Amino acid sequence: MKELSEQEKIKIGGDIAKLLILRKDTVHHDRYQTLWGTKTALGIYHTFQRIMEDIETDNFKIDE
Repeated sequence: MKELSEQEKIKIGGDIAKLLILRKDTVHHDRYQTLWGTKTALGIYHTFQRIMEDIETDNFKIDE
């Protein structure tokens, strides 16, 4: 699998944010509100990628 460019990762992160109906931050308009703080589209991509890697390795845990 080819390495994605930063622009491709930003597009995917934005698409994930739309899919999850994440709200845009009111102060920083390039960021989305999440339970882990605000994230850019690139941050959303990396967060989602990390979650998927953790699920694959059975390391995913939700703190309650």
